[in-house]
Amino acid sequence: NLNDNYTVMIRDIEKARAQYSQIRKSIDEEDHKVIDPLWNEKINEFETHAKKFFEMQSIFLNTYNQLTAFILKQGGSYYYDSATRKVHFYEFSSYKRYGQFIDKLRKISFEQTKHIKSKRPANVDVKLELAGQ
Repeated sequence: NLNDNYTVMIRDIEKARAQYSQIRKSIDEEDHKVIDPLWNEKINEFETHAKKFFEMQSIFLNTYNQLTAFILKQGGSYYYDSATRKVHFYEFSSYKRYGQFIDKLRKISFEQTKHIKSKRPANVDVKLELAGQ
């Protein structure tokens, strides 16, 4: 599903480039000097943003897959304590490895959220957003 979404995103970027080529024909030649560099900068910035997001999502899913495989491999050498609402392992090394996976997943999730929040969507009105704060 991630690969499909990535392919759709890249296809949409290519479609936007094709639409820009059509729109560009209706713009005055003298305005091309201003619009072309701005368009190239913004579309490349968006493409970089999209690739970084999908790369982080891929790392997250691979780490989650490794965590799942690790837990299955433990085969009963852990238990869930409902009082503390935590997973406990009989061996400290297993508990340490489990913690590393969880920490990595949380860090990736945090970085993704930070990355997404750093890019304002095109359809957000800045004036309305600032008024709500």
